[in-house]
Amino acid sequence: MYKNNGIVFDEHFSNALIKSAAKNGYVEFNTGSDLDRQLVKSLMTNREYGLLRQKCFELALLYDEVYLNDPFELASLDRLQKEGIVKKHKYWNNTLQDNSINEISLAQDIKPLVIDYIIKHFKKRRPYLNGIRGLANKYVDGLYDFEVLWRAGLKQEAIENTHIPLKKLLKIKGDPVNFICNLFDETNGIHSFAVDMIDIAFEIESIISLMKISNEFKVPFISKRITGFENELEIDKTYEVYKTCIIEMKNEVQYIPQIDSIDDLLRVREKSEIKRFREVLNEWTSLMSDQEFNLAEKIRKDIFKANKEIANLDKWRKVDKLIYYLSIPTMLIPYLSNIITIGGAYTRYHIEGKEKRYGWIGIGR
Repeated sequence: MYKNNGIVFDEHFSNALIKSAAKNGYVEFNTGSDLDRQLVKSLMTNREYGLLRQKCFELALLYDEVYLNDPFELASLDRLQKEGIVKKHKYWNNTLQDNSINEISLAQDIKPLVIDYIIKHFKKRRPYLNGIRGLANKYVDGLYDFEVLWRAGLKQEAIENTHIPLKKLLKIKGDPVNFICNLFDETNGIHSFAVDMIDIAFEIESIISLMKISNEFKVPFISKRITGFENELEIDKTYEVYKTCIIEMKNEVQYIPQIDSIDDLLRVREKSEIKRFREVLNEWTSLMSDQEFNLAEKIRKDIFKANKEIANLDKWRKVDKLIYYLSIPTMLIPYLSNIITIGGAYTRYHIEGKEKRYGWIGIGR
């Protein structure tokens, strides 16, 4: 289903990349109001995005095509796309809103994967939910199921099937559907329950949007919201192998790819060794399913061998250079010239073969 050379960043990873790119001068913001400037300031001071910076850079190195799901709307991504860092981007509200019955099933399927994140999110937003043990879990679980039906247009069914005591909680008078719809009226301020509905709807739709983009471009996604999803586990495996490789490279050859900025990322991505480096990582990742296999030891040995083979190429280059000089005075002697030409061709073939197979070790130089 998936291509090996692409990855979709969710909102958090997308904005972490944008924040770093803005600091490096690769992203500008379209601000026309004080509110816009406040939103930009909030993005640039977001500590969570800062913590994701290094992982964003490393994933952008491991995957050739990066797609952004629901990136910060005020950011101009033209230069990131021109430089080839970002392939495409889409906003979540452009990938939905059919709210079809089919999405009810999808939303219920992803519930076990996202519910823990949403509960933590609501505990921060609604501190009173922490006052009674289990209250946050029960409220968010009920609100999730309620919103899944409500957003699909099944409003009466949502009210009838929720375990949240809506009448007691909201002091409903008259028709429950109309009463809840009126909670969104901004005249007297949107009711807190309506805000919760909007919030959880956004969480549901963000994940559905992410899955749709992943399916559209046939690439896996990574998300802060969702855990345990099969495609993300594959990304985690690749990333774990990469980090192990970096540790062993540092121990064995004393140099690793340094990616602390967008400029560093571009420099390393342009290296001829990057394609083979990714292939080697994929080969190692495929071995992770063997529980009895010592992957770290395998990586260590491969790094040692690659470094040794590349170091030995200096001797072959000297031979190639010697053959070149020998060929000059023998050009008029066909027999000797043919022997030396064949020797030179073999030497270059040997050098090129070794560089192609083991050259990835130089990715950090």
